[in-house]
Amino acid sequence: MSHETPWAVLMCKFKDDQRGFVAIKRQDVEAMFTAPDIENVVTFWRDVSYGEVDLSGSKTFGWLTLDQKQQDFNDALATLGNDKARSAMFSWALKAASDAGIKLDSYYGVTVYMSTPTDLWGGLQGSTGQVVCDVDSSLPQILQEYGHGYGLQHSRSVIDPTDYTNPFCIMSSMSFGRNNVDSTWHDPRFIDHDPTFAGRNGSSGPGLCSPYMSQKGWLPDSRTQHVGSNGSRPETTILKLSALGEFNAAFPQAAIIEFDSPQSLTYFIEYRRGGWDKGINYNPIVVHQLRADKYSYFAGYIRTVTTGMTGSEGTPVQAAGRWYVDAQFDLSVELLSLVDDGAAVLIRIAPAAAGRDLSVRTIANSTLGLSGAFSIKTQVLSPSDSSVRDKLIFLLS
Repeated sequence: MSHETPWAVLMCKFKDDQRGFVAIKRQDVEAMFTAPDIENVVTFWRDVSYGEVDLSGSKTFGWLTLDQKQQDFNDALATLGNDKARSAMFSWALKAASDAGIKLDSYYGVTVYMSTPTDLWGGLQGSTGQVVCDVDSSLPQILQEYGHGYGLQHSRSVIDPTDYTNPFCIMSSMSFGRNNVDSTWHDPRFIDHDPTFAGRNGSSGPGLCSPYMSQKGWLPDSRTQHVGSNGSRPETTILKLSALGEFNAAFPQAAIIEFDSPQSLTYFIEYRRGGWDKGINYNPIVVHQLRADKYSYFAGYIRTVTTGMTGSEGTPVQAAGRWYVDAQFDLSVELLSLVDDGAAVLIRIAPAAAGRDLSVRTIANSTLGLSGAFSIKTQVLSPSDSSVRDKLIFLLS
């Protein structure tokens, strides 16, 4: 049963803005926040919650003119700091709405959309979602702020446990699709394709990671398979996974494994393909950790198709036999085959030894797509790498 969470979108301008708002097409703003049938705020949260979150009652209001100039907000930032200045500006917008006779009590959340480049943030105040964005905000950025409005945190990665470092989650939207070769978690040999896609509202993607879907109650047991574990290693299990973004999935969409050694956390294994993930042309099996701090951490992935190579009739070459092996926990994941023309995958979850039984040469060949003889020094390591072991652990994870 869906939960109605309509948002009021207040289209606002500072009192000294005489030009910015004129250049903005009202129908474009309405399409971004209220249209029922395009890739936008409404359909994203409907899709990643499997219909549990209903924003169809959202409505735009304005233009509303604030009593303040843009410099007043800039001065507040300088003197009060981000939190107090943002709270003040949000109050300015609420006053403008009240002065215009707009009733907001029936709305789950309030979005303040500014006509000039101003600010970008989101949060949950009590039970009310709050978002501020502006004319320069992209759809992925706005989707992330709405995520905060639903109580979600930023997402992170194991290799770089700071905010915005999960390339497969909308809660790291500031990082997704940048193809930043300078970032340690975004190595160009592994993510060699900008996974965003172009929609009516500009570049977009990805979906929401499965740990956060589960955390919000949007990933029911009927869509998951729990894998047995003794707390430090999983039971060997072979299972099929449908793509995480599939509404009418034939198979479970996330494998879940509980660990309590060397620390307590939950592993989520998911398959990403199509929908809001359609820009990822190598259709990865993605591994996440949900830790005690309630953050989701990207841990690694397996390509299910080999990009840049095609088989008969131009179909992607399947990357069967590839592994994810955890460098810390006793876990391995192997891609066995694609199912139903790639609509699902067959995988094996097992203790890490299952993957380590393979030779380093075999694993590196599979991971890097190499064939024949190769040199770890010249083909696996870059000149700046100081540790063969550390780099191989990174390759395996």
